[in-house]
Amino acid sequence: MEGAISAAGKWVWMEIGPDSIQLEFDNVQLYKYELNEFKSHSSMITIRLANNAFFKLFYNDNNFDNNFEKDFLNPANDTSYDLNNKDFKFQDFNLLEKMENNYKYQKDFLGNTNNNIKNGEIDFLLCFTTEQVVVATGGNQIQFFNEFALLNDEKIKKLSNKWWVYWVDYWKNEKASYEYDVACEVYPLKIAKKLE
Repeated sequence: MEGAISAAGKWVWMEIGPDSIQLEFDNVQLYKYELNEFKSHSSMITIRLANNAFFKLFYNDNNFDNNFEKDFLNPANDTSYDLNNKDFKFQDFNLLEKMENNYKYQKDFLGNTNNNIKNGEIDFLLCFTTEQVVVATGGNQIQFFNEFALLNDEKIKKLSNKWWVYWVDYWKNEKASYEYDVACEVYPLKIAKKLE
């Protein structure tokens, strides 16, 4: 999941509940079924963390906090953040420690990260970086959704395999038939040619 989300992914939406956080990512390398076969088949995915959930931002610009709340948390705004694919990790406590040491400012939007982690009270951790902000979030329950359908491990594997078949076809057709797909463009034509 790390690579499928972060290779070309964008963080495009989130919703914070009383004890849950939902994060949505676009340009994900999981197959999206379309009626038109030559549409982009890369999808969006939503990750929901709940049950003792927390959500924390790390940043160095002291104005970022106000801008984030005004822009990203306002559903009317079309704000997104490109992901750094090297720093999109599940269960990476070393990355979390690096975040805590390398950023001047921190803000908890939900729960208390330090207490939850130090007391071993969370089962799932997701950390990721963008150019503007660094995120740590987690909880005791994690779920993945695609087009509002709950995805289990088997469905995720199937959508990933189907996406790679689509990727080969995207390049075999030399993109002439398909609309531009940034998730396919991450891995260039020469790699696809070797697989034929």
